[in-house]
Amino acid sequence: MPKMKTHSGAKKRFKITGSGKITRRKAGLNHILEKKSPKTKRHLEGDHVLAPGDAHLEILAVERPDRGTQIAAQQVEPEVAGRDRIGLFGDQQAARL
Repeated sequence: MPKMKTHSGAKKRFKITGSGKITRRKAGLNHILEKKSPKTKRHLEGDHVLAPGDAHLEILAVERPDRGTQIAAQQVEPEVAGRDRIGLFGDQQAARL
């Protein structure tokens, strides 16, 4: 089976940091800037880190050129594995019984 191609739109919009977080640009700084205050425009500058809930949607679409998608896949697995180890699902069901 051939390799999956990176989504061309996602690779332009998202970047994976060295620690495995996914960053994106903030919206609202492309046009209609005259009516926005300088403070608002300053706060819209820079990158924003995606929330973990949104990050798992992008891990398959964005890959890191030097390490591939392995980094992005590792970002989600510890969270799921952590839930199982903590027993959030098992303890809640045991408490109901």
